Amino acid sequence: MFHLKRKIPLAITFISLTIGFMISIQYHSTQELFTLHSRDITEIRSDLSKEMERKDALLKDLEKKQKLLSQYKNKSVNQEATDIMQEELNKSEMVAGLVPVKGKGLTVTIQSNGGSNSNQGIENMVIDDDLRTLVNELFANGAQAISINGQRLIANTAIRNVGDQIQVNNHFIHFPYQLDVIGDQEMLKAGLQVAGLPDYFKLLNKQLVIEGQDSIEVPAYTGDYHPKYMKPVKAGEK
Repeated sequence: MFHLKRKIPLAITFISLTIGFMISIQYHSTQELFTLHSRDITEIRSDLSKEMERKDALLKDLEKKQKLLSQYKNKSVNQEATDIMQEELNKSEMVAGLVPVKGKGLTVTIQSNGGSNSNQGIENMVIDDDLRTLVNELFANGAQAISINGQRLIANTAIRNVGDQIQVNNHFIHFPYQLDVIGDQEMLKAGLQVAGLPDYFKLLNKQLVIEGQDSIEVPAYTGDYHPKYMKPVKAGEK
């Protein structure tokens, strides 16, 4: 009986120690889990903060790139518009005769036919109307630019007799007369032949020499081109 009584406290003590040990282990495990959990949250918050900062930096960089792209697009549009306007201006200047031009075409020369009956008086029989007829025929058959003895013909060019000489753009020109013409060679030649101009100049004891040129230059108009009496009409203006 006494022996049994001794065993009971020992068992209780052992059980208590075991329970205490298990509680201690559980407490330490809980503390470690809490510490690990706390560390994970802190790291996640730190990582999240870094990612948010990175996101803000990327958004700012993207905004800069978008502004730069917009500027390039605007510059490209403006440059394209400028190029188109410059191209149209160049075309207008060529058509108006304000710049020298070069291309395939003809040289058409009115010269003496070399006959025994030619003399100074007969050579002077070529008049302004003869040159105007020749020029009009060339333009009618596709001539893009014409000069007569170096004088570029434009819309308001005057070809007229002044005494016994011919004046073009207020400049006197002298026989023989050479026309430099840019345009389709075959069409220009055919137009002159159909109009009978070579035969017409033979009646004047002249020879119309027509030669094709692979490259011919027509100079720019050098006279006064500024309108003095014209002005544009605005919409609705009377």
